[in-house]
Amino acid sequence: MSKTTEKLQKELQKFLDKNYKEGMSEEERQHLISEFITQYNFKENKFILNEKTAETSDNFMELATEANDEKLALKYARKALKLDKDNLDAKLLIADLVSTSQIDMLKRFEKILKHGDEIMLKNGYMNEENIGNFWLILETRPYMRVKYQYIDVLKESGMIGAATSECEDMIKLCQNDNLGVRHILMALYAFMENEEKALALYKKYSAHEESPILISLSILYYRKRNLKKSLEYLKKLEKINKDTKKFFRDVIYDKIENYPEQMSDLGYRPYTGEELFVFFNNNSYLFTTGGYFEWAYDELKKKK
Repeated sequence: MSKTTEKLQKELQKFLDKNYKEGMSEEERQHLISEFITQYNFKENKFILNEKTAETSDNFMELATEANDEKLALKYARKALKLDKDNLDAKLLIADLVSTSQIDMLKRFEKILKHGDEIMLKNGYMNEENIGNFWLILETRPYMRVKYQYIDVLKESGMIGAATSECEDMIKLCQNDNLGVRHILMALYAFMENEEKALALYKKYSAHEESPILISLSILYYRKRNLKKSLEYLKKLEKINKDTKKFFRDVIYDKIENYPEQMSDLGYRPYTGEELFVFFNNNSYLFTTGGYFEWAYDELKKKK
């Protein structure tokens, strides 16, 4: 969900909290929502957000994320944080902009995450009713964004075990896994050759096959010298992603540099070479497995 949609939902909830009366029928509730949409659209069309009109922490964060200049983005993010000391998105952007090294960034992220833990506890989200439903609760999304980016920092720092634990915690907090953490976690399990946990994760999200999951499982079994099992998942991958063989060939012959140019600004297309490229690019540590692509490509060529 985009930040714009998230903003609309937050405003709608505020409107309903103020105007909803106990005992209202569903028809009356829908009328309230229609009234809100009309007011919101009028306000948005009339309101032009800039440094002079910005008033709230969210306003300044919107300016920060849209700024083309890093100094300006930092200025707006700091203003957002000044207006709301619990604005984790502002803290996240500031850390990204001012960190001087990988370890410096890691330490900053850990402080933000500790603050996020305190916010979640203070607001009552860390209870049996809410754990498992994070991200579906709008107020938990900044916290989940921090954890998601923290995983990247851990991976880039070579802290694979810590990254794995963080992924497992995110899936515990959000069973629906709206952010696709399972793809990162499966790659980590493959890297560590943890077959038991990899298969449990595969079973948990087996409602539909996914390219990142299948390629990770194929690599896991290749690393464990079980080529038969590796080929089984490779064939499953090719069945759902017809670009598999072409992508493997492009990796072998160093022809993947053009993939980003072919992709839309909206992101990659699922079940295409674009999806494989994004996964390859985001989990490069896994693809140090020597010989996998050559072996896999040769096996796919044999397939009649």
